[in-house]
Amino acid sequence: MQAMITRFCKRANVSCITGVVIAVAAVAVNVQADQHNFNLQDIRVFKAAACTKDHSPVEALYFIAASAADIGKGKPSPTSKLMKEEVDNNWRQITSRLTRDEVIEEQFADKYNAVLSEMIPRLQQAVEEKSGVSVYVSEVNSRLMDPDDQDLPTCRVEEAL
Repeated sequence: MQAMITRFCKRANVSCITGVVIAVAAVAVNVQADQHNFNLQDIRVFKAAACTKDHSPVEALYFIAASAADIGKGKPSPTSKLMKEEVDNNWRQITSRLTRDEVIEEQFADKYNAVLSEMIPRLQQAVEEKSGVSVYVSEVNSRLMDPDDQDLPTCRVEEAL
């Protein structure tokens, strides 16, 4: 997992501080994490790309664990398709509220973390409602996308009047 984060950061040409971005949201769902016995050694990673409100393409990696207690009761793990759709939707909602700088610049970390703290529990709730299995987002890492990236979203720039 650390290798994936390192590659992600190298592509962004930045140094990443893992675990910091989602710290506020992680505290908010810590009780849920204990209650459902999440195995943080069994984390799936999902990538999402979207445009910020100032039309910049940004990408995020979501690190997500399913509830070992729910899986142990015979419930199937949420499908990759469901997880990808929910992560994409969540990231679009997050980025639509933030500018490029608010996503990537350290000075705006409080605003970015506030939006994550609001939106990550919504993602977790949506997945649980649709699959019957609780999930825990342990981390979200984001970066500005570069024109050579695959899956670069087309960000519409409104014409000046």
